[in-house]
This record gives sequence, structure tokens and C-alpha cells, in this order.
Amino acid sequence: MKKAIVSTLLLTVAIFIHAQDSASVQTTDKPVRNIFYSNTLCYQQTVASPVKGSMELFFSHRFGAVDNGFEDLLGLYGGVNIRMSLAYGITDKIMVGLGSTMPNTWDMHGKIALFRQTKSNSIPVSVSLFANAAVDARNKSIYDIYTTYSYKHRFSYYYQLMIARKFGNIATFQVSPVLAYYNAVEKDKENMNVGVDFLGRVKLTGSVSLIGQYCQSFTKTEFKSYPGAGLGAEITTPTHSFQVFLSNYHHILQ
Repeated sequence: MKKAIVSTLLLTVAIFIHAQDSASVQTTDKPVRNIFYSNTLCYQQTVASPVKGSMELFFSHRFGAVDNGFEDLLGLYGGVNIRMSLAYGITDKIMVGLGSTMPNTWDMHGKIALFRQTKSNSIPVSVSLFANAAVDARNKSIYDIYTTYSYKHRFSYYYQLMIARKFGNIATFQVSPVLAYYNAVEKDKENMNVGVDFLGRVKLTGSVSLIGQYCQSFTKTEFKSYPGAGLGAEITTPTHSFQVFLSNYHHILQ
């Protein structure tokens, strides 16, 4: 009888230890949280997307250049570009969205998470794929400088493969090969543009982070072009992400 009790106790302990080990493995293999707090950073897409059944509203107000000093209050009264978009999480890994960008461009976009960085490092990086199809809804007279007008000339397409890693609770870095294709372009420009984009976020306090972006095009052009760069700050709350930054480019939608 005593042997039976001892055997039962040993078996129970063994099962308990196994269960603890399994739980530990499951816990450490969970995806890393909050690699980015928003699905966009400095106008570029990130590996993040809304969770299943939730929506993310993006509103961007771009001011003018700071060259004129206080004549236009460092660009606050200068040229403006505006974008609004709404993204919805079909699942935790699939996102779809609609957007509109000034002066009159409308787009549909989607994102799918291919891999997610895990706490155990069994998957060291997060990888997502983003695609965007846009239509320029301005008056067709703007295409007279490009070519003989056809409705297909209004369309453009953008693809981005995002590879990101979070380093502890302090920093996140992302690199993204990008491809953009425009059906109609000016004579001295290429229809297809290829480049690479870098994003970074460094946490300064619990809710404030330093953010930065650098974008390099590999497409050769007849005119001199410069890489795009931006630097600023992100302030986050449980439900909001506020980003303020300076950059050397004007466009919002690629």
C-alpha cells in the first residue's frame, strides 16, 4: 500500500514538473509584444497591424517647409498635405484598409504577417508584407503632360517587405525593400522605382520614443535626387499614437 502511495506521489510530481516545463515553453514562445505601437511610423508601414476585430484610424497633417522662418510660422501656415486612412484587422495577422490623400488620391491596401518574433528567439525577427493600389481621381487634364490619356494611367502600386526586430524593451529596428510602380510618369522619370527603407524607434520613457526614418532609392534618374530622411518623437497611450517629426520630403503616400 505504501509503495502504491509513493508511486502515485512520484507520478503526480513528474506530471506537475512536465506541465510546468510545457507552460514555460509555451510562454517563452509567445510573440514579442509592441514591436511598434502603430502600423505606420514616419509615413512608412511597420510590421504591426490591428488585432482581430479592431480598427486603426490614421490621420496625418503635413505642414510646409521651415525655410521662411516666422513668415509662415516655420511652415505651419505653409503648404499642407493631408492623409486619412482606416485599417481593420480581419485576423491577428491580416489587415485591410482604405485611405485618401490630398489632393485626390484614393487607395486600398492590405498587410499580412508572415512571421512574428518570439520571446524565446526561435523566430528572431518579425516579417510582414504590405501592398497598396491607388487611383488618382484628379481631373484628367493633369495627364496631358504625361501621355495620351487613358484611365489606366491613374493607377499606381506599392509593395513593401518589412523585416523588424525588437531589442529588449528599449529599441526596435526595421528594414524594408520597397517597390513602387506608376502607370503614368513624366518623361524624365521611371515607371518602376526600387529602394530600401529603414525605420528605428528608441524608447526614452514609458510613453515617449525617439523615431527616425531613412529611405534610399536605387532607381537611376536624369535629375539629381536625395534620400528621404525624418527624425522626431512618438508619444503613446494605450489607445493612441502621436507622432511629430521633421523630414526632407513632402509626399505622404508613396
